[in-house]
Amino acid sequence: MSPQRRREIERDELNKLGSNIFDVSIEVHKILGAGLLETVYELSLFKESLIIFNSMPQHLSI
Repeated sequence: MSPQRRREIERDELNKLGSNIFDVSIEVHKILGAGLLETVYELSLFKESLIIFNSMPQHLSI
């Protein structure tokens, strides 16, 4: 695989990850609503992320 193709794949994977994080953040905010302490959102986002990302296939690029 060429270095350029590898960078394209890595960029696509990072974009997917960023999109997933954004989606989880929106979902947590929809459920909890506005006006809570930031630590409440952080903990909820962390717990929701564990649930969602543990159900996703994982791999390492070498």
